[in-house]
Amino acid sequence: MSASVDSESVCAPYNWVDSAAVYDKRGERVPAERLRCAPAIALLFTSRGVDREGVVARFCRIYQAASYGEQPDWLTLRFDDTLVHELKYMHEVTCIPQLLVVRGDGAVISSHGISDLEEYGRNAVLSWLPSAVCSAARGDDADVDRDLTLPHDHHIKFGDAEQKV
Repeated sequence: MSASVDSESVCAPYNWVDSAAVYDKRGERVPAERLRCAPAIALLFTSRGVDREGVVARFCRIYQAASYGEQPDWLTLRFDDTLVHELKYMHEVTCIPQLLVVRGDGAVISSHGISDLEEYGRNAVLSWLPSAVCSAARGDDADVDRDLTLPHDHHIKFGDAEQKV
């Protein structure tokens, strides 16, 4: 009996990435594969796109230095998407703004993204990434393709209601 209980109690982690309806700046739906392949996904919980704390601006300054690239393309979940509420519940988001960093499979990398950025700056961003990506971002390995360092589409901002369908 204990063998069946043990096998029943082991559940696969909830992978919200596959079913998420995520949109880019142009209002086009982003394929789940792009999110699954991202080395890290930064989830910014805010109120309807309001960034009074300047989290996005700070993140973009640090991100640019870390990736030698352009400003990231912030992706959006619709304000009324039920996934927003599920993620807030799953990750115990009780106040905003909050920056949560997860892998493409949904595993949490950091639940204190804002304080990580404030305290560690560029090192926080690099610590969120796999070591191969960090090496490429720093230029440590000439064999690593710089185009693979940090895709500019792996940041999701919650709460924007102004996206077009």
